Amino acid sequence: MKRAESRQRNNTALIEAALAEMAAHGYRAARLEDIAARAGLTTGAVYSRFGGKRQLLLATVEHLARLLRDRLAELTEQDLTLHEALRGYALVTYRLALDENAAHWYAFEVDAAGLAAHDEELADAIATQASEITALLTRLLTGRVIAPGRTPVRRTTPAQAARLTPAVRALTIGLAQQAIRAPDAVAERYAADATAALAHLLDP
Repeated sequence: MKRAESRQRNNTALIEAALAEMAAHGYRAARLEDIAARAGLTTGAVYSRFGGKRQLLLATVEHLARLLRDRLAELTEQDLTLHEALRGYALVTYRLALDENAAHWYAFEVDAAGLAAHDEELADAIATQASEITALLTRLLTGRVIAPGRTPVRRTTPAQAARLTPAVRALTIGLAQQAIRAPDAVAERYAADATAALAHLLDP
């Protein structure tokens, strides 16, 4: 168990170091020596765990997506109304945007997106992660009470949740990017209120 835990810690350290180096210098200019040194490991550790810089790049893309998936998974298990689910998702993305590492994450994502324009495997990896987050968000918004206190009780259908998901994703990504660039420009309550207002897209 200790060996597995140590291996996981080293993997995480390398991924976080790669994020910082690639965010600061771009993927092409980032050096494995600097990534390993930042993680307190050797260059050989990068090759033994990831096989090289390209595989480390792909692992980093997955790592960033997992940060959101893990927090979103916690929400899906709660008994929330539609408005509460929308607000909850908005708060998760907003608070991630205020993380001390958020600027690194954003710079890395921008660089990776540029690389993906000429790299089919990377583009597929990014698309897969985005698809998984979209599916999890749709699940979060499915079966939620639309108007508490009214009878008969109306809950969101899978089709309604799928209709809401693109708008929710677009709005929260935009708000998160704004919060990263100018933390005081977007208030937490505004982000939650604006996202919850998208529930009106389901009105007849």
